[in-house]
Amino acid sequence: LASAVISYILVKVCMKLVNLKQKLTKKDMICKLKVINNEKCVNLNALLDTGNLLTDPITKEPVVIIELEKIRQIIPEKQINKIEYMLGGDVILESSTYDTRIRAIPYVSVGNKSGLMVAYKVDCIEVEYQGEINVLDNVLVGFYKEALTKNGKYSALIGLKILERGKIKNESNTDIEDKGKYSVC
Repeated sequence: LASAVISYILVKVCMKLVNLKQKLTKKDMICKLKVINNEKCVNLNALLDTGNLLTDPITKEPVVIIELEKIRQIIPEKQINKIEYMLGGDVILESSTYDTRIRAIPYVSVGNKSGLMVAYKVDCIEVEYQGEINVLDNVLVGFYKEALTKNGKYSALIGLKILERGKIKNESNTDIEDKGKYSVC
């Protein structure tokens, strides 16, 4: 009788582990990302990167990493030029209304003990993951100059903190808290 109970428990535990492993496939780690800025938007695929813990050291808010070429169309050209100068190591000292949107975020990654990523605060992002749409206002987007993947399946990386921070929209795509004010792509 004891052997039967122990066998039953082991089978249940193994089944849960198999189900968990099936849920964590690469396909399930890809989500839809909409980046909105200045009433313009761009739709991307993003990889849910559980190792992405990049945050702004001042506000402690998470940072989304996106290929620069993918969101070039929604950021003012003058700001793109400043970002490219900063990515190239040059410094621009002139000020404008958008300067408060540009940040330098220190980071550590595999093969890079210390680095600085240029980030830009966009108006809003929407992350669609597992049937829910998480909406986040004033999100920092860090720029990566090259492609994040060779096969082009995704062009952004988001961390788990992004999903925790967002407010959720319901099935009719209306904001539950009724604060939606952004244009739709």
